[in-house]
Amino acid sequence: MDDDIAAQLRALWPTDDNSGQSDPNLSPDQSPEDGSFVLAAAPQAHQWVTDFRNRHYADAAKLANIIGNGATPDEVLAVSGNEFRWGLDPKAKVHGNYFGLHSNGINQRDFFPGQTGTIPTAGDGPLATFDPENGFFYSGLRFANRMKGAAGKTDLSDPGAFFSTAHERGWGTGRDDYLDRVNGAYATLMRSAQASKTSSKT
Repeated sequence: MDDDIAAQLRALWPTDDNSGQSDPNLSPDQSPEDGSFVLAAAPQAHQWVTDFRNRHYADAAKLANIIGNGATPDEVLAVSGNEFRWGLDPKAKVHGNYFGLHSNGINQRDFFPGQTGTIPTAGDGPLATFDPENGFFYSGLRFANRMKGAAGKTDLSDPGAFFSTAHERGWGTGRDDYLDRVNGAYATLMRSAQASKTSSKT
C-alpha cells in the first residue's frame, strides 16, 4: 500500500495493541485475526467501497425496508462495511458473513436462516457461515430483525440514530469508538457514491 495512503488510514483509524483492529498497511487481500477493519477515505479505497455498494445495494434496500422507520440502504451498507472491510475480509468474502453474526454452537447450521455452518474465532465464539452468493442478505436478516425490534418510533433516516440503535442492539459491543468508526464508514460510503455519480456525468 502506498505510504501516503497508509498514513491517511493510520491517522483516521489509529490502531492500538488492544483494539483488535488491523494494521492499515494490510492489502485488501489480507485480514487481521478478528477481521474488524474500516477502510477510510484514501483514494484507492473509493473503488473498493463503490464496488461493495453496487454489489449489495439491492439487498441492503430489502433489509432497510424490513427495518422500517426510514432506514436507508446506505446505513445498512455502512454497518456491514465497517464490520468486515467492505466485504474484503475472508469472513465475508469466503464465509458469507457480512454482519459479524456469531452462532451459539460449533458446527451448527440452522441457528440463522441460510446458515451453512460455523468457523472458530479467537474470542467471541463460533462465527456463522453462509453461502457467499447470498450471505449479505441472509446474514443481514438477523441484523434487520434486531433493528426492527428495537427501533420503536425512532427516526432511523438519521444515520446517528440508526448507528446508535445498532450499537445498543449488540453491534460494536465493547468498542468505545464504534460510533466514530461506523459514522466514518458512512461518510466514506457517501463520498464514494458522490464521486461515482460525478464521474458518470463526465
